[in-house]
Amino acid sequence: MRKVFIAAAIAAAGLALYYAGSELRGYADEVVEFVKTHQQFALPVIALLAFGESIAFVSLVLPFWGILVTLGVLLPQAGVAVIPIWVAASVGAALGDWFSYWLGVHYHEQIGRVWPLSRHPEFIPRAHALFERWGIAEQIKDRMEKLGS
Repeated sequence: MRKVFIAAAIAAAGLALYYAGSELRGYADEVVEFVKTHQQFALPVIALLAFGESIAFVSLVLPFWGILVTLGVLLPQAGVAVIPIWVAASVGAALGDWFSYWLGVHYHEQIGRVWPLSRHPEFIPRAHALFERWGIAEQIKDRMEKLGS
């Protein structure tokens, strides 16, 4: 069962990197190779990748999740414990969420004029209505859905 999961995770990461474009694939390969060569930097790199993945709209452009999946598969096989990997990713993701929130609080007027929201101005009122209706429960549901995908 474990081998099937590992194969599926590697395939998913590979597909994500393939569709991300050749320049980004090269960048992702370099990150993975760096971490494989310098395992002492694995946890800070994972935290930074999770941070970037959690910042609003950055994850639309850069394939951080594919790199995270690849490292999540390779590092335990190289002897790195799973719990520190999980903690590093969790801390990075929480900080990225906080930073996105901070950007929204401080620059909420200007953010609506920046891509992709400038092209889809209806997103902001819809998000406000969704949050007004469901509150934090919607945020938790969205995060859980991301874990399942």
